[in-house]
Amino acid sequence: MPMYLDSLPSVIDVFNEIISNLSDYEIHLMAVVSVLVVLIHGVLILFIIGWLVSKYVIKAGVTTLLKLVKLDDLSRRVELDAILAKGGINSG
Repeated sequence: MPMYLDSLPSVIDVFNEIISNLSDYEIHLMAVVSVLVVLIHGVLILFIIGWLVSKYVIKAGVTTLLKLVKLDDLSRRVELDAILAKGGINSG
């Protein structure tokens, strides 16, 4: 190891010096903030996973289910377009 690296303080020494100058309140605040950061990242990851699952998996499943039930044929038989038009809803 080069000589100049021996004269530098280690990361642990620097960390211990920083911690020793902090009060208990500041240490507790740092712990709470670090936990909140981890929790926020976890929530974001779960949100993204849920969004992707709903976008691709559930959408494909509902589409397949509606095709199996033949909902299009049923809506044509009961004249759903005419019923929606009476209510002022554009179906197309």
